[in-house]
Amino acid sequence: MYFEGSYSGKTNINPSATTDSLTVSLGVDPNIIVKRKQRNDFKKTTFIGNNKVIQKAFEIEVKNNKLSDIQLTILDRIPISQHKNIKIDAIETENSTYNEESGILKWFFNLKSSEIKNVKHSYTVKFPKEKRVNL
Repeated sequence: MYFEGSYSGKTNINPSATTDSLTVSLGVDPNIIVKRKQRNDFKKTTFIGNNKVIQKAFEIEVKNNKLSDIQLTILDRIPISQHKNIKIDAIETENSTYNEESGILKWFFNLKSSEIKNVKHSYTVKFPKEKRVNL
């Protein structure tokens, strides 16, 4: 297999497959740079009554180093609580499609050559202060 004019590997194709499409993983594209970092200006812990509230925020930066434009989907996740006394609220989901059941955030956009795009999201976790939660 060749990808963008360079040899990327070898694969086998099953000729008896009955589907009309074929999914092939080409691995990581070194020309698309993604950085995900926690925003420290938004990170805080407060106490409200018998509850502890932790606020977290993240920023994802994507840079297209290709010579052509690309269509991109970014996925991230907000935690989902399995306990009724731990409550998680999405504060900022910035133009994403947010699925509350799975906690998945999706951003869809076109990125021009050499363009940089930033997306942000944040959430709060509220739980009893005597409980220990690992985030």
